[in-house]
Amino acid sequence: MRKIIEWGHFYASEGFSTESKQGWEIADQMSQKNGNESMVFIDDIHEKSFSEDLIIIPVHIDTSYLQWNISDKAHHIIEETNKNPQVTIDQVATTIIPNHILLESEMTKYTEQAIELLRNLPRRKKVRFRDGKWAFCSNIKIIHPDSTPTCVWYDLWLTLFKQQSWFDEVINVLPSSYEEQQASLKRIYKKIDPNFPITQIYYNNK
Repeated sequence: MRKIIEWGHFYASEGFSTESKQGWEIADQMSQKNGNESMVFIDDIHEKSFSEDLIIIPVHIDTSYLQWNISDKAHHIIEETNKNPQVTIDQVATTIIPNHILLESEMTKYTEQAIELLRNLPRRKKVRFRDGKWAFCSNIKIIHPDSTPTCVWYDLWLTLFKQQSWFDEVINVLPSSYEEQQASLKRIYKKIDPNFPITQIYYNNK
């Protein structure tokens, strides 16, 4: 069974954090033991995280073992992250060697496909619009009134991508603060494919 382990994400505008490092260490250990594939997911859409205690640390993202080509934009973000000026010169960089790197902005191409999948569900399951222009699925908000997607909607696109990339199971390693959001993702995705396994592993921020 081919499994992909996504270890949360970091923000392109901020850089690699202690929170990111925790997620990577868990995912890397799981990958080494079971031959699973690891994924770095970079948020290049939102300006910053919601964590007030975010500590940026040095990192070296090694792209030698990537299993598919990445965009010029992704290359640029990785280069900037590797030389982040917010860290001090005496700090030792954490080296991460992922199998896959994705940008959040690259997932927008799945918008129409996701909408069609939800519109074609049985009536009691399909997406609904109410409260102005909010879009709901299973009473979960997925699109804002200004037509921008919620975080759950982004997660849905990413999960579609993983499944269509021939992965048999998705494992998401995330801070415990994402538990509610991931529960919403799982609830919605079960409507699309009730047999596709999505496993979540949470850790507490240090």
